[in-house]
Amino acid sequence: MDDHDKSGEVARASVMVIDDNRDFREAMEQLLPRLFNVEVRSVFSDAQTALDYLEDDTVDLVLVDFKMPRMNGLVFTETVRKRPNPPKIIVISFNPLPALREAVMAAGAIDLLSKSDIHDELGPHLESLFGTR
Repeated sequence: MDDHDKSGEVARASVMVIDDNRDFREAMEQLLPRLFNVEVRSVFSDAQTALDYLEDDTVDLVLVDFKMPRMNGLVFTETVRKRPNPPKIIVISFNPLPALREAVMAAGAIDLLSKSDIHDELGPHLESLFGTR
């Protein structure tokens, strides 16, 4: 991500949201740009479609649900992290157990965040990753 755009303003981090819950996807698409200096560039209901998108495009950060049909967030993380220049990945879950956090971080995710507390937990990560909040 470039630090500044052509106007000299700090560039917004680009975010991809992957979640099989339509309400959660829509909420993140609306709330993230309002709460943080980010652009939600893409939203997907399944991880395989998101992987296909990442073949031709890139984002700075992926927020991916752990529990999804076809491919869960752990497998998605392992797959994406094997690629050259992968985006940062944060896995999200309603039940962020310590063993699951260890597994997703071992796969290359930055962290596992609780869906119910994401608005509080995401800010510090965005600040440390992109200098934006």
